[in-house]
Amino acid sequence: MPPPGIPSPLPIATHVFRQPLPYKRTLELQEAIVQARSQARKTDPMSELARRDILLLLEHRPTFTTGRRDSLPSSLERIQREEERLKHAGADWAVTRRGGQVTFHGPGQVVGYCLFELGGMKLSTKCFVDKTQRLLADYVTHTLDGKKVFAPHPDDHVGVFPTLDSKISSMGIQIRQRLTSHGFSLNVLPDPLPWFDLIEACGLPNFIRATSLSEFTSKGLSSRTVRSVEQDLVDRFGRTFGPEEENSGVVDLMKSGEDGKGGVIGQLVRSLEKEVATDGFEWNSQPRKSEQIDGWPKDHT
Repeated sequence: MPPPGIPSPLPIATHVFRQPLPYKRTLELQEAIVQARSQARKTDPMSELARRDILLLLEHRPTFTTGRRDSLPSSLERIQREEERLKHAGADWAVTRRGGQVTFHGPGQVVGYCLFELGGMKLSTKCFVDKTQRLLADYVTHTLDGKKVFAPHPDDHVGVFPTLDSKISSMGIQIRQRLTSHGFSLNVLPDPLPWFDLIEACGLPNFIRATSLSEFTSKGLSSRTVRSVEQDLVDRFGRTFGPEEENSGVVDLMKSGEDGKGGVIGQLVRSLEKEVATDGFEWNSQPRKSEQIDGWPKDHT
């Protein structure tokens, strides 16, 4: 229990989106949440908005994203060429301030955005990254019936690697004033893999290819499996990062807040869900064939 006068930690508020989301609008949602929490910490630090950590789980519409290392002056020309080449594949392109380099997000891949306040959790940045990486590695091992995985890779690459030449989960975070944003991805179905074949994901050597849970299990995986993976991860994040005195460590975001409807964060989430449900957007399930991208190095076999 915390000392007298200090409120108990709150369970993590979680939300699972049911439709693949456009990356840039989801990035705007993250930014709005970080700004709202940052302001609340200054003006009303005991409020639920200031104290409640948030985990968003979702799939994205096909999008290639850059990371902080891609914004270095020495990388700009290369990234401009990449953007020009990859736009022919039929995916969106987004520049971000998360850690890491170019990667892909799309249907069949679970993305988790961790909007946590590390000070309240009493975690250093390294400890947070290590705990999240271990959580993902343990989940992959459990799902694949005890298969040993590498997390990190022996060559010191962050993420989860079922074998020395394959990667199944990536991480990239941004921290401002102890508030985290961005998070992790986990390939569940094979759908993202042809897109990964177009890039050197996260700057990894060409011999390390993207893989998915479906490649290592005989169980029939489907879009329904993505939903079950998301729920499994909600439970594990609650046990790992939620308050010890809570049974699950999580609450439904849309039932939290002083209004019982998620407060200002719930309003932002509902607005995005309504927009996505009515925009009628159709995305490519596979990369488009194009002379500009043909012959890119990796043959996924």
